[in-house]
Amino acid sequence: MMSRTHIPVGIASALAVAPPHAQLTQLAIYAVAGGLGAVLPDIDSHRSLIGRKLKIISDVIEHIAGHRKLFHSLIGAAGLFGLAYILLRLSYPLYLILLLPLLVGYLSHLVLDTVAGGTPWLYPFVKDRFGLHFETNGIMEKWFFRPAAVIIMLFVVYHSLSLMGGAGR
Repeated sequence: MMSRTHIPVGIASALAVAPPHAQLTQLAIYAVAGGLGAVLPDIDSHRSLIGRKLKIISDVIEHIAGHRKLFHSLIGAAGLFGLAYILLRLSYPLYLILLLPLLVGYLSHLVLDTVAGGTPWLYPFVKDRFGLHFETNGIMEKWFFRPAAVIIMLFVVYHSLSLMGGAGR
């Protein structure tokens, strides 16, 4: 999948796990963190959106770990978020609110990549990729995943606003 699909799906996924009575500020935090989490697994590719932004880091990771291996597995997700938890807890405890939407966005990336070519969920223990093989940037991605993500985002924001009394009245 492309970053233009990963980002809205990551945002929609993060908003879906936001607290029911979340204020707009919290929804915005969840959306940004979910979008960021959705592109993080591709730090292992210098051609990805995040890989182009963090070129040196991406080049090193890609050289050591390869693309769609460690950072596209449950072990990679757990390790990255364990490290993020420790760093945030030690330095900025208030930022721990970012962990859930980051993780959900990250996992949404793995799920989408499972649909588009497969993901090595159990790497390094099992190196096989599990998944379907829809074409990247194909009909399913353009006409199903992206619109569905936008609809979910709109629904969650509308629902949160209506719980606060700001929409539908």
